[in-house]
Parts: sequence; C-alpha cells; structure tokens
Amino acid sequence: MTASNPKFQDSSATRAWDQYFRAVDRYLKPLSTLRRQEIRDELVAHVLDGMDAEPVGDESTRLATVLSRMGTPDSYLEGVVEDAALANETGAGWRLGQGLKSLGRTVGLATTYVLGLMALLLAIGRAFYPAEVGVFRMSSGWIVAGYVDNEGATDLLGMWSIPVMIALLVVFWFVLPRRFDRNH
Repeated sequence: MTASNPKFQDSSATRAWDQYFRAVDRYLKPLSTLRRQEIRDELVAHVLDGMDAEPVGDESTRLATVLSRMGTPDSYLEGVVEDAALANETGAGWRLGQGLKSLGRTVGLATTYVLGLMALLLAIGRAFYPAEVGVFRMSSGWIVAGYVDNEGATDLLGMWSIPVMIALLVVFWFVLPRRFDRNH
C-alpha cells in the first residue's frame, strides 16, 4: 500500500477508507490546498501505521479498529481547521460561517443553562412558597410559570411542578448541552 492511494484486497476496507477520507476531505475543504494535502497525508500515514501495528484481523477489521480509535474527522480536525482560520489560511466567507456557527452554539448553550437555572429556582421556590410559585393559568387566559400573585389564577400542576421543573433542569443542563457539543 502506498500512503497516497492504498490498495486493499478487501472491498469493505476500500469502502470504509473512501467513506472516512471523503469526510476528512469535506471537513478540510476550507483550508488552502497545500495545508489540506499536508494534513491528509499525515492522516493517511497515521492510519496505515496503525493498521500495521494491529496484531490480529484482516484488513477490514484492522482498518475499522484504527478508524474507531481515531474517532470522527470533525472530532479531531476542528482545532486544526480553527487554527488555520486564525492563521488566515482560509477564505473570509468560511471564517464568517464558522463564527456564526460558534456564536449560535454559544447562545444556544447559554440559553439552555439559563432555562435550567429558572427551572431549578422554580422547583426550590415551589417548596417554600407553594401558593405563589408554580405554573398558573391567569384569569386573562395566559399560562405563567413563576412567582405570581395568584388572585384569579388557577394552579395547573400543583406540587407536580417540582418534579416537572427538576426534569426540565436535567434536560436543560445535561441533555441539551451534549447535543450542542455533538452537533458542532
């Protein structure tokens, strides 16, 4: 096998290789041609060395083991591509797109943490002020969650608002932030 174009005996290894390095190429696309080729050549050499170091298995199994150990291309190439953007190796349009994506992720994360904090405060508040804190339907028809003057308001959840708010806290602090990290 050569570093630039390995030839596998097993067609499933060839498919896995092509699929993986298509993803690498897509992720490196914003970089200059020279930098993109340097990184790709390093990755190819790394994968081939890893396959040679694998003691057992056919080509497909050894390749799958090495690629699995490396992870998805975006998981380890993000820093490389961002560093290249800072070094001005990419176009301005790409930097704007990455900046907007990063801003969106930051705003989304901040929003989930703020909503989680609000849910926590509502759960604690309900325990100490059960008549004033909760989820209410106001006489005007609006549904309000929080601390309210309950004159003319109907409590919708009762003490169930505590476990509901704790469940929302878990969603906002633990579930959604992982989704933001996974989708970046």
